[in-house]
Amino acid sequence: MNNFTGNKNRRSNVDIIITILRVILTEKPRRTHIMYKANLNFAQLKRYLNYLILNGLIVENNNNGKRTYKLTTKGRKLLEAYDEIIELLEC
Repeated sequence: MNNFTGNKNRRSNVDIIITILRVILTEKPRRTHIMYKANLNFAQLKRYLNYLILNGLIVENNNNGKRTYKLTTKGRKLLEAYDEIIELLEC
């Protein structure tokens, strides 16, 4: 995604959140998988996952000590709205 500040090397919080939601949309990943796909360290990942859970965008499932994540309806709506906005900006 282009940003208007000229700093193309740094991702915004929104970019990171959208990346995490996209990873979770395609599968029910564990934390390590999300961390690598989103290019985050573990501390960053924990902060973002907590934020997404607290805001009702994802849910955490615990199966025999293995945590996986799933998008909520609200999380899916956010991705759809984001995609629509990006599409409008690219015309």
